[in-house]
Amino acid sequence: MLKKFILGFFCVFLMMTQLSCLFVVGSGIGAGAAIWYKGKLTQHLNKDMDKVYQASITAMKKMGLPILKAERGEDVAQLRSKYLDDTNVWITIEALTPYSCEITIRVGVLGDEQRARQILKEILSRI
Repeated sequence: MLKKFILGFFCVFLMMTQLSCLFVVGSGIGAGAAIWYKGKLTQHLNKDMDKVYQASITAMKKMGLPILKAERGEDVAQLRSKYLDDTNVWITIEALTPYSCEITIRVGVLGDEQRARQILKEILSRI
């Protein structure tokens, strides 16, 4: 019985990864580790959207990234910037509940994971 369960779980796991639908569950400051997927860095945070939005603006200024666009709605906020080498930066903050949100950072067209992680680290240090 245990062998069948393990084999079944393994088959489902393989199918999910082949379909790029692997779900990750976590918790922590926000919710554990940031996930890199299709050129974007995403992390769930147990902080309200306003705090994350303000921390993002402060972090971008600290890093010398000019804010080219700053739009904020009820449930979604978006920031846009550029590095000196003309590489675009997009930050999206989406409210999930009044006390949690999800932040997504994309650097460049194909995604630069190292730069995205630097931005996220700077944002998290300001929350």
